[in-house]
Amino acid sequence: DDDRKWGFCPDQGYSLFLVAAHEFGHAMGLEHSEDPGALMAPIYTYTKNFRLSQDDIKGIQELYEVSPDVGPGPGPGPGPRPTLGPVTPELCKHDIVFDGVAQIRGETFFFKDRFMWRTVNPRGKPTGPLLVATFWPDLPEKIDAVYEAPQDEKAVFFSGNEYWVYSASNLDRGYPKKLTNLGLPADVQRVDAAFNWGRNKRTYIFAGDRYWKYNEEKKKMELASPKFIADSWNGVPDNLDAVLGLGDSGYTYFFKDQYYLQMEDKSLKIVKIGKINSDWLGC
Repeated sequence: DDDRKWGFCPDQGYSLFLVAAHEFGHAMGLEHSEDPGALMAPIYTYTKNFRLSQDDIKGIQELYEVSPDVGPGPGPGPGPRPTLGPVTPELCKHDIVFDGVAQIRGETFFFKDRFMWRTVNPRGKPTGPLLVATFWPDLPEKIDAVYEAPQDEKAVFFSGNEYWVYSASNLDRGYPKKLTNLGLPADVQRVDAAFNWGRNKRTYIFAGDRYWKYNEEKKKMELASPKFIADSWNGVPDNLDAVLGLGDSGYTYFFKDQYYLQMEDKSLKIVKIGKINSDWLGC
């Protein structure tokens, strides 16, 4: 281990805190976990603002039992509420509302909190969950939107009033940057969805009931922006969760709650409304 880099802020190398906590878990009797979001997962992944997962908490409570001073749950009781950690989502057990969906380097990715699923077949059952930090370690735990700029094959992630640009898994120099750097107004504090439309190679950024059109080649927002979604995209709801353009397929997909809308690019008509679970996740 002498030639490894260790520290407490390891954007490069290993977190002394996370590795020590993992080994302490073994000393307490915990074995490796199959939950990729758990501290006791066998593969090291750096996580900002780390919290013990519910799987870790359940494991240690099974070994040492729950403290008698902890109450049974919310509401009045003999003690404080039990500690609950983040739970790794399971695709077909929950109706997951995704934070972002995008095609990146030919694969379709689904993002939820710090987890993601991936597939080379957009309608096949995706692999996962995987930790987003395994691929893009500098991102916050939750993103708002993501798309790939096909001109230079860069993945662009949005979270809050900032955005990150990646070449493969490497964060480009100078990022994250503020949304205003893209030409969005200062009152836009987060975006809902973004995608690059194969029909005209423009990037569309959605926030609330409006959208902006961005020219990737000129690196500037087009003068006609913003416009109301309802004025240009008939039948597409406001406050979207994600938008996915599948290359030259001729269709664009809008995700909202547990449903999606399939739009024919040529006519701009919605040709199908379906459930995400059954049509995209193989459930």
